[in-house]
Amino acid sequence: MIVEPIKPEFPIGRVKKITKLDNDINKVTSEALFLLSCSTELFLLFLAERSAEIALEKKRKTVKLDHIRMAVKRHRPTGDFLLDSLPAPAEST
Repeated sequence: MIVEPIKPEFPIGRVKKITKLDNDINKVTSEALFLLSCSTELFLLFLAERSAEIALEKKRKTVKLDHIRMAVKRHRPTGDFLLDSLPAPAEST
């Protein structure tokens, strides 16, 4: 059985630059960068799938910010850290 190596979609160099923006982080191992890249990819896939499901529930073909916000609210662990980072809902006039 041949196992193909996992290659993350996000460039490791870019992930390293983003990680280095935190002043508390001095060094990051290549293994940590690899795991950050893979876990970010999986998280975004999860969020996109949940948001698309909500868009379909609402009979929409396009995922909008409100669909993402609703997906985040429905998944408590995600909502706990991400909800405050999303832009505020558009106000009705």
